[in-house]
Amino acid sequence: MYKGRLSESKLESLAGYKKVHLPLLITFLIISTFGLVMLFSASLAVSYAREGGATEMFIKQAGISTAGLLVALLVALAVPIRHFNRPVLRYIVYAVVSVLLLALPFVGTTINGARRWIFFGSISVQPSELAKIAAVYFLATYFSEQRKKRRQNRHKKVSARWQPIYDAFVQVTLPALMVIAWIVLILIQPHMSGAIIMTLLVIFMFVVEGFPFKRLMTGATILLIFLLIALMLFLMIGPVMTGQSPGDFIEDRFAHVFRRLTSFTSPEEANPDDTRQIEQAQIALGSGGLFGVGLGRSVQKMNWLPESHNDFILAIIGEELGFAGTFLCLMLFVLFFIFGMSVALNAATSMTTLIAAGYTFLITVQALLNFGVATHVLPTTGISLPFFSYGGTANFFFMLASGMILCVSKSGKREDPEIAQYLEPEKKRQGKSAKPRKRTQAV
Repeated sequence: MYKGRLSESKLESLAGYKKVHLPLLITFLIISTFGLVMLFSASLAVSYAREGGATEMFIKQAGISTAGLLVALLVALAVPIRHFNRPVLRYIVYAVVSVLLLALPFVGTTINGARRWIFFGSISVQPSELAKIAAVYFLATYFSEQRKKRRQNRHKKVSARWQPIYDAFVQVTLPALMVIAWIVLILIQPHMSGAIIMTLLVIFMFVVEGFPFKRLMTGATILLIFLLIALMLFLMIGPVMTGQSPGDFIEDRFAHVFRRLTSFTSPEEANPDDTRQIEQAQIALGSGGLFGVGLGRSVQKMNWLPESHNDFILAIIGEELGFAGTFLCLMLFVLFFIFGMSVALNAATSMTTLIAAGYTFLITVQALLNFGVATHVLPTTGISLPFFSYGGTANFFFMLASGMILCVSKSGKREDPEIAQYLEPEKKRQGKSAKPRKRTQAV
């Protein structure tokens, strides 16, 4: 019972009441700053060759990253997370992403053989990067709405025989189909790495949601039936639309994927041009030694290593800062994962848990996949390193995702009712018997 004085343990909790997760914020700021410093160094040569100035690419990246940082901090500090739990906003986001992905084949710009970018004046947007951020938000709010309907007994009722199947379809199959539509549109760009990350992300979100096993399996079975029907339609209609057999279409569309797999599994049989990138990356990492050749002194970035400012920026970090630099980079993402998941575990509702866990998983799994590619543990896939690789809009979206995690840590975590009433008298007037809110369980 509240008597006007807090216990020692309550006083310790008081310091963090309605404040952002400080360790996560510090880690986020360090990663962002470190990323800009390394992008400045890695992009000097390619910026001079492409833009006519050694700092042009850095200036563009810094401008968009600064805007992303400001938006992230605004979301974290000024917008309560509950304002994002609106069905209208969820479907607006879904519609915008769907329109952008559908428009790509008609208005998109092809770069390096893939049509992934839409230009709005001088600003390019990669819809697949937006889709990753939107998928977490869409699924988190959708699952939250379904939980609320069942808790309030407002979900649609059908006959008792069909109710479990209907529930599985609405709660599992339907949202899965809606995000799989995005994955298919990303896959045909073609953007294999983006589709892989989206698939991993969607699976993670469904696992974290914690559906009852029977409902999850029923929904997965219905989903499999839909996918088999879609595959049959593709086999029948595809040759008419593409003028090729399904096998030839896949072989042509994903020829670059097969080449990369060959260069990974059998480098001695691959074309030297296909193995050059990873060979030069290994030279860069190996020449860095323990502490590197010095910041700004990389040789490989002088047009020896393709995409040194983008997908293979980790190799430049290794060359200039050595093993110490790459280890620091890895540890920063490990800390980001630990702190982000800590926010998720302390979130008040299923929606806030999913948002914090989903965005934490997205950023860290993409970073780890990039590490795997740069060190030749995984085949080359074109995966960027969050906050480091060149790509303004992608980093803007990653910063927005970080801002959402920080927003959960400030306004979406579980409250101690005693502290809440101590600091907010209006809550005390609502009744001293208030009980702490618990995360709702799957129903």
